[in-house]
Amino acid sequence: MRNHADIVARVKADRFEHGLDGMLDFCLRVIAAVKKGNKETPGELIGLRTSIAGGESTTTYHGVLVRTNRLCYPDGQVVKILGDSGPTEASANTPQWNLGEVDPSAYVAVDGPIVLPPPVIDPPPVDPPPMTEYVSLLAAVDALRREVVTMKLAVQLLVERPDPRIAFPTYTTNKLPYFGVVTLTPPKP
Repeated sequence: MRNHADIVARVKADRFEHGLDGMLDFCLRVIAAVKKGNKETPGELIGLRTSIAGGESTTTYHGVLVRTNRLCYPDGQVVKILGDSGPTEASANTPQWNLGEVDPSAYVAVDGPIVLPPPVIDPPPVDPPPMTEYVSLLAAVDALRREVVTMKLAVQLLVERPDPRIAFPTYTTNKLPYFGVVTLTPPKP
């Protein structure tokens, strides 16, 4: 088993995106480069490492929970390829090739062409505004509109056809913060 720190550094220099999808893409590109670029042992088998506990550098690959900073050989030899790793830009994600523990159950084979689908981003659901307040405000505005129309018609009628027998009531207003309330006082006989 050869040290492929040079391949890891080259792949990271080519392109590295923060975030779990970017880190998984990085791991898959390192695997492809190791399989392709190793002339001493062509077709060297290396894959992803499973993750049982989850953690910051963990995501899923074809439904399997995997680490995005470690690779694994079929015999269980685990290799850490990123030091101080994490999905945020604050993480150093230093390229390295450090052999770690041996766990034969940790190997996840990566076969065929390595193509990650683009991430599916669903827009967050938007809660509609509460309709009860909206409906009651519309009803109040509609009632006021009808009153204004009725008052305009009454004033227009009085202006066009004055009648000396009609006694005009006196008007008083009570002022409120935003609206004036008009109270009609019937005329005295």
